Amino acid sequence: MKGDSVTINSDLAEMKDDHQIKWSLLGDNDKWSSETLLAEINKQTDSMTVYDDVLDERFRDRLKLNNQTGSLTITNIRHEHAGEYKRLIMVKNSGYGQTFLLAVFDDISVIESESVTLNSDLSEITGYEWIRWRFGNDNTLIAEINKKVDRFTVYDDVLDGRFRERLKLDNQTLSLTITDTRTEHTGRYKLQICVEGSYSKRFSIKAFSVSVYARLPVPVISRDCSSSSSSSSYCSLSCSVLNVSHVTLSWYKGNSLLFSISVSDLSISLSLPLEVEYQDKNSYSCVLNNPFSNQTQHLDITQLCQPCPVEVSVMEGDSVTINPDLTEIKDDNVIQWKFGPTTTIAEIIAEINKQTDSMTVYDDVLDERFRDRLKLDNQTGSLTITNTRHEHDGVYYAVINGAILSLQSFRVSVYSRLSIPVISSNSSQCSSSSSSSYCSLLCSVVHVSHVTLFWYKGNSLLSSISVSDLSISLSLPLEVEYQDKNSYSCVINNPISNQTQHLDISQLCHTCSGTAELILVMLVLILPFID
Repeated sequence: MKGDSVTINSDLAEMKDDHQIKWSLLGDNDKWSSETLLAEINKQTDSMTVYDDVLDERFRDRLKLNNQTGSLTITNIRHEHAGEYKRLIMVKNSGYGQTFLLAVFDDISVIESESVTLNSDLSEITGYEWIRWRFGNDNTLIAEINKKVDRFTVYDDVLDGRFRERLKLDNQTLSLTITDTRTEHTGRYKLQICVEGSYSKRFSIKAFSVSVYARLPVPVISRDCSSSSSSSSYCSLSCSVLNVSHVTLSWYKGNSLLFSISVSDLSISLSLPLEVEYQDKNSYSCVLNNPFSNQTQHLDITQLCQPCPVEVSVMEGDSVTINPDLTEIKDDNVIQWKFGPTTTIAEIIAEINKQTDSMTVYDDVLDERFRDRLKLDNQTGSLTITNTRHEHDGVYYAVINGAILSLQSFRVSVYSRLSIPVISSNSSQCSSSSSSSYCSLLCSVVHVSHVTLFWYKGNSLLSSISVSDLSISLSLPLEVEYQDKNSYSCVINNPISNQTQHLDISQLCHTCSGTAELILVMLVLILPFID
């Protein structure tokens, strides 16, 4: 990789007194017939020499020789150091050589769905025999040009077809273009070139490390009421993103970084907390970035940092009263009750105006969900919702105008009435084997939301399953021995109520052998009547 060091070994454990080693670079980009001496060790004269001023000084202060083994190290690698290196070991009057291909990976980043071109930078080479593009650690062949047989081929069906109809090979420049990129195209690509020389073939490799980054979502800043107290002067916030990888999530105060969190190759959800004072006038922003792009969400303290709602729960069909924190209503007070996700878009549903001595309910708004259900108390300012339904679930605001403007919020949760769980025997699990000593049971409830279903053995919890806001059916299995004498119960609950069903093992758990005996008795009774 660019910037790293690489050592080309001599394959000698230790140089002998009569050894001489020469290191050369074969070819100089498109001057394939040349050979440039870079370094040499001569044990006979006890000398080591590096020629780092050759080839436009590209190797200046980068070559190191090991006097013991004869290996050559190139430090702070750059692209111009890629190529074919030759090691010549001479002993007395004989010698043997070996060549090494050094590839330096070029880092390339691209955003998902865009195209990326891997440039060969070798457009002037005309005497090549073949070129091959390979991908991944297994060096899978994905494209090639063979001059001998005049063949031009892309293998886009390899690797589960991830490159299908995405590869374009330029016959003139030898460059490879990948269109409509996906994250699965991230990896290492190698361009191999075989060039015909005067006396032999020479090989060259150009390498690329391609990173394909997904398009970044805009971070979401939300109020975290679970971390706040009503008496606190601080507002707790959370900045979140879903299903991201190779990113960093950061909080900034102006241009100053406060803190950050990063994730590498796993696709996960990230969140980063922040606490600010309600009266803070500084500018804050949450930034999501990868090496290629970024997305920013600015914080609006006045909009998000409103008092956390008071939690109020009610059973569907019952009435609920929301009480503002007022000892008494003043003569200049105007109290407006609103319903909606935020104060800016909430709808007025009721109003008390002490200045005009009037009370008004607007129960025809919001598809008339509050029709004939709203009641105001002129003394306390409280709002009562009668015969509640799930559509009344949400946030209510009491906006109190007077000498001092105040805002109070309430989150009303309307829960369905719970049905008693049903325990049944799973007959499909019944075994005709006399050795089967277990009974399979199932506890079920239908059309439920915001509940948890439990199995208990006495007072000890055995298992549970929960559902949040979806209205679905829930089931929870249990296996008990036929002779079990313990007490078992299945319980369903939500934050305000619960229902329990006790298990009667003797009634539900019949053995399969008992069923077989019953069938046999019936056959005996029927047989005398058969002709």
